[in-house]
Amino acid sequence: HAYALDFLLRIRALDQVPSKQKKKVDKKITWLTETLQETEIPTTGGWNYSRSGSSRRGRRSAEPRPSPASPFMTSPTLLALFEAHAQGEEVDSAVVERALDALEGCRTAQDGYPYTTGGGRDEMPGCTARTPVTEVALALAGRGDVDRLRGAVEAFNEHWAELEVRRCRGGTHIGDYGIAPYYVMYGHRYVAMAIELLPEAERAEHRVRLYTHLFEIQGMEKNGDAGEGEEAPPFFNEPDPGSWNDRVFPRSRSYGTACAMLALLQPGLPLPAAWEPAATEDE
Repeated sequence: HAYALDFLLRIRALDQVPSKQKKKVDKKITWLTETLQETEIPTTGGWNYSRSGSSRRGRRSAEPRPSPASPFMTSPTLLALFEAHAQGEEVDSAVVERALDALEGCRTAQDGYPYTTGGGRDEMPGCTARTPVTEVALALAGRGDVDRLRGAVEAFNEHWAELEVRRCRGGTHIGDYGIAPYYVMYGHRYVAMAIELLPEAERAEHRVRLYTHLFEIQGMEKNGDAGEGEEAPPFFNEPDPGSWNDRVFPRSRSYGTACAMLALLQPGLPLPAAWEPAATEDE
């Protein structure tokens, strides 16, 4: 829902919606904006794909015991809602503030973010992919800190090899830090966004480091499990030199390549809108 909303908002902002589809797109944007707000985690805020006791698709009133939020889901959802609000959609400030509180409340002493706000999997090598997007969301909401943002970008580069270890491997949350392969390209996409929020004088160096990582793995669909058994072939798929893939399936090339291209194009793309809540009658 969050990425569908992000996509439709982007093409509407670019005036690229076909004239015959404009009413349908406007209606769907409003529906997605409402649905995301309705499916926030009750009381504690934020979003998570895994919810406890939800019988009505996770809507607020259907969860007897609130689940923890997932920073890697909550942050992109906030970015989509920020943009929706900037384009005139109704976004409840309380929903946004609860989600922001949830993110800030789970930050570790090392300025990382656990897999969920309930804690766990919070060591920095394991949270390098989700920390940049979390800091981006907080920064755009006026709760950011340039030192934390810089630290998130630097940690991504410092621990990049730990992400590469998990790329193109079987399984999901396994290994020393529980990094699932599909967070590898996700991390590249959002660290590119974080770089563009740093002071201008610092951006070029970090862009070069990011691009170096990206082009190092372009077309390299290794079998990450090959060293663990003699039966493992060197590659799961015939490599495609023009694409990126962080999983073991040909179908995931489109996702990986889209993330990489967005990261490479980010300096020329607009950043998500900043969160500017509507003024109250007392203000």
